[in-house]
Amino acid sequence: MMISSPFRFIAISAAVLLLLSPPRSGHAVSAAAVEECDPSKGGKVCANASAGAGADANSETTASSSEQQQQESSDTIHTSGTKNMDTSVSSSDEGDEGGSTSSSSGDTTHQNQEPERKPSLFLRPIRRLTNISVQEFNDEYSPPEKAVPIVFENAMNDVYDPKDWTKEAIIEECGHIPLIDPNDEDCMDDLEEAVVDDDCHSVRFVNTSMLSEEWAGLMNANLTELNITTLGDMMRLQDTPAGSHLYLHDAPMAYYCPPAVERIRVPKYFHTDYRNLENDPDLIDEMEVGHFPDIFISNKGTGSPLHADAHMTRFYFQLLSGKKLWRVLPPSEYWRAGPSIDEDDYYPTKFGADIINPDFEEFPDLDGALVYEAVLNPGDVIFVPEGWGHQIYNLEDSMATSMNFVDWHALPAFLRHKLYEKGPAFELSYIYRLMTSYLLPVDIPVAPDQEENIDIQDWLDNHHFSTLDVPASVTKFVEFRGQYRNGLDSYRSTDGFPALHVATMANYVAVVAYLLENGASLLEKDYKGRTAMDLAEKLQHYEIVDEIEWHRRKRGSQSFRNYVDWYVEALF
Repeated sequence: MMISSPFRFIAISAAVLLLLSPPRSGHAVSAAAVEECDPSKGGKVCANASAGAGADANSETTASSSEQQQQESSDTIHTSGTKNMDTSVSSSDEGDEGGSTSSSSGDTTHQNQEPERKPSLFLRPIRRLTNISVQEFNDEYSPPEKAVPIVFENAMNDVYDPKDWTKEAIIEECGHIPLIDPNDEDCMDDLEEAVVDDDCHSVRFVNTSMLSEEWAGLMNANLTELNITTLGDMMRLQDTPAGSHLYLHDAPMAYYCPPAVERIRVPKYFHTDYRNLENDPDLIDEMEVGHFPDIFISNKGTGSPLHADAHMTRFYFQLLSGKKLWRVLPPSEYWRAGPSIDEDDYYPTKFGADIINPDFEEFPDLDGALVYEAVLNPGDVIFVPEGWGHQIYNLEDSMATSMNFVDWHALPAFLRHKLYEKGPAFELSYIYRLMTSYLLPVDIPVAPDQEENIDIQDWLDNHHFSTLDVPASVTKFVEFRGQYRNGLDSYRSTDGFPALHVATMANYVAVVAYLLENGASLLEKDYKGRTAMDLAEKLQHYEIVDEIEWHRRKRGSQSFRNYVDWYVEALF
């Protein structure tokens, strides 16, 4: 069939245009773009990445925004001596530009070949916040479905003074403290073993060949071989080639530098650790038996390899001096990082990969891995949700403190982990009964006056039911039970305890009084036939004994008055 001349002209013109147009490759990356993001060639560390072919056309805008936020991080990393920091980023728009270039030889076959894309991490900046309310944190950043790493800038300005956290200041204040506690009988009985025992001291170093076997590759230093006995000895040795690799890691500050504890404040967002809820008021002042607050003392160039904290706990980490690079890996990306998991592990806490100096040949799945990044400055606090992996590099000599905790939002994951770890027996434990009772949550909603950072003594007090007020969870519980016949008295916990008994066992004085004021029966018995008074006397919760006795007399008196009123009314 013949084509008329006008249509023939249009067809020929279209064919010519197609032949003359350069081939377009929507997903290629230009050599210039790759080189710009290659630190080994002096380029910047890009702060975002497309996942390779098929990247969104908006990735250039996102990368530019992230790069601006991470500029300080990038410049610092490149001057810190970190080697082979290959974190280049690709962009689909840059790829279009690269695809339109031709080879210098003019070979048309090369025009159709996309330049090889270098493997890279998908780096995202960690969000930085300043002075948000506790309620906003609880609503927007703490729930498990929303939780991501957050940096709170200058969170400790009310008491924090960087001059208190120099090496010279700590050596003068606490340099005399022995690295092994002379009051620890188990350690002192076998000093030959104690000098390398992680239960006896906290001087560590990283052995990268042990990443799959030891948590974070951390090994205990041999104090005898290093010829050090005090904290001051270790800190002075850190300034020499023989000790530059040493790290005081996750050490109890209350032992290694007691005066420094007075300068620590718990950020207002992290005021409760459900693991520490306690019914014995005698333990309130026994801070020395606990591990919190921790202290970390480290040299420039050291760090912690990729790991995740145990027991599905959240944590915060406050930098007191120096600078640290943090990279954080979501649980969804664990499979890329060479996780090492033992048969009894609930989730991996050890990894073979390095997400600061990634080796894409050994761990090719790291290509495109989502990794969050931030540089911490003195006074900054980072929050890391439960189960997230993290790796740290010290850009300067640094000191820091941290705390692991389980709040209301982390409690379900913590309980699932404990049930997996300890089996059905855990359901019979007191702590499980407490953590699944109507008493919780004790921290949400937050009291209006709870908008200040918390000193250590107040933090300890927050964990003793004998000192706490009635939480909103209990008032709602009482209101709800009022809809049922026999109200509070018809309630039984999963293991057979009435509401008043649960509060009595916890020594939760305010709740016991509240339940009695709202009609809880003094005669109700648990599955073993015990009244609340029986339990209070057995547990020696004498304040609750007095509270129950006062209500018994009050009710007896009221009953007598009611009887007199009835009798008088009947007579007349």
